[in-house]
Amino acid sequence: MNDAVKFLSENTTGILATIGIDGKPKVRPFTFFFEKEGKLWFETSNDKSVYKELITSPNLEFCVLGKKMSWIRLSGEAVFIDDREDIKVAMFKKAKNLTFLYQNPQNPVFEIFHLKNAKAVLHQYGSEPREFVFSS
Repeated sequence: MNDAVKFLSENTTGILATIGIDGKPKVRPFTFFFEKEGKLWFETSNDKSVYKELITSPNLEFCVLGKKMSWIRLSGEAVFIDDREDIKVAMFKKAKNLTFLYQNPQNPVFEIFHLKNAKAVLHQYGSEPREFVFSS
């Protein structure tokens, strides 16, 4: 596990920035789930505006603030996947609130995505920023 994934695993909630349907920036709290097969995975619902925004304009940034003035910024393109039951099940195991929201991984509104061309810049107090690139 590289330092960027370790940081994200310890600090999962951040701010996701997208381009709205109206062409203006939109931000909202969001959760990073995990890295698997070199990809960074997230989830949302297809009845939310963020889903529609990412379908229309898949470029996004995700920023998380950690302890001791550390933070990470991810950038990439959202790629929605509907045939990875293993990822959906793993998300349900990790976050019990998904059962409340979606009941089960097969719920048709439950959407998962990973970042294509993902890059992370990790800033830690007292050291130079470090860049990480993830497979697509």
